[in-house]
Amino acid sequence: MSDSLIPESIRTLGRVRGAGVVARLVVLACPVLMTVCTDAAAGHTLRPLTIAIGVLTVVCVVHPDSHIGLLMVVLLGLQWLQAVDDPATPWGLAAATCLALFHTALAATTVAPPSARWTQAIARRWSRRGLMLLAPGAGTWLMIAMLDDRRPAGSAELLTASLVLIALAGVWAGTGRSPASRR
Repeated sequence: MSDSLIPESIRTLGRVRGAGVVARLVVLACPVLMTVCTDAAAGHTLRPLTIAIGVLTVVCVVHPDSHIGLLMVVLLGLQWLQAVDDPATPWGLAAATCLALFHTALAATTVAPPSARWTQAIARRWSRRGLMLLAPGAGTWLMIAMLDDRRPAGSAELLTASLVLIALAGVWAGTGRSPASRR
């Protein structure tokens, strides 16, 4: 996190070039698009949260390495939870995509100086990270959409299989790290 002031960040914004501009445009567009998805899924608009999200989105573009990005993710999630009652709506997949792209683009804007030139390797790395965020969201939505009309009875086998899969996912996510980083 940076401790620079907003006016200094505005001057820094003028030095953004190339892929940095694209990343900041994604940071700007994704919360707006997620709000549109939420409004479409809910059938109405939540004005107070929408206004707050709009203002904080601009702050994220100007000052991407602040904690405002975390606040944005929380507000966007709360807006969705408050407004949308249908868990299987296709708008959920669109909203999850917007949230994943916002998070990835915001993280990408913080790793290099604004005027840095993005190489193909950097672009591939951040594209791969974005896809790694999108894939579980798409899979989760697909499972929810398929199981939405079904009301499965309690099953010890299903519970056991689910817990084993969750444990394996946790082990898989923890591999590849050094023992020092696990402390």
